[in-house]
Amino acid sequence: MVFIYYEMTARVPHGRQRAAEPVTLNIYDLSPANDYVHQIGLGFYHSGLEIHGKEYTFSQSGVFSHTPRQAPGVKFRESVVVGTVRMSSSEIDLVVNDMRQDYPGN
Repeated sequence: MVFIYYEMTARVPHGRQRAAEPVTLNIYDLSPANDYVHQIGLGFYHSGLEIHGKEYTFSQSGVFSHTPRQAPGVKFRESVVVGTVRMSSSEIDLVVNDMRQDYPGN
């Protein structure tokens, strides 16, 4: 698993700080076997980060976005709030576009 850190704060005009928005990790089952092995801490999972009503994820196609909790081809399991961000949606898109160059997929 790769963790990437970005300074997730931004200022709005006149020195006011942007309101914190939640960052949510959405977790998906990659296998029907998860229905049986999840209870003992095992399973095959996929995840995406939901920020400002958009979910960002990575697959063999590279980094892309989709409707939250509706990743294509997998079954939604649960959401976990992992923190907050003080960036606008356009600032988040800039960060994600930077990542697309580093993680192009196949």
